[in-house]
Amino acid sequence: MEEWLEIGKEITLKDVEKLLKRRAANNATWECYTSFDDQDKEIMVINPKLSLERRGRWEEEANSKGVEIADFPKLHSSPKLLGEFLHFTKAEKYPTIRWNFNWQKQEIQKGSSLYQRV
Repeated sequence: MEEWLEIGKEITLKDVEKLLKRRAANNATWECYTSFDDQDKEIMVINPKLSLERRGRWEEEANSKGVEIADFPKLHSSPKLLGEFLHFTKAEKYPTIRWNFNWQKQEIQKGSSLYQRV
């Protein structure tokens, strides 16, 4: 069993943190998401920090599909919609990397996470 636990021994916490920072840099900006309002009507929420060009592309897609674009009054009218929006805009992200090793009928898990504020 000791040999199995030695697998990945050369991977340091510094290596894992480097990978997590690279991943976080690639995933730091969300563009839009779709959800359903209180009447089960599909809506699209577009990141207000997007450039006008990117925002315009999402608006065209929403219009072509007949999906309403949520504005701030719409978000504040529904606790569910506001919660989802706050999740995407304010929630702290905890990216993780896990690696697993099978040993007989058991799985040994090692992992690391890095706190990051988006």
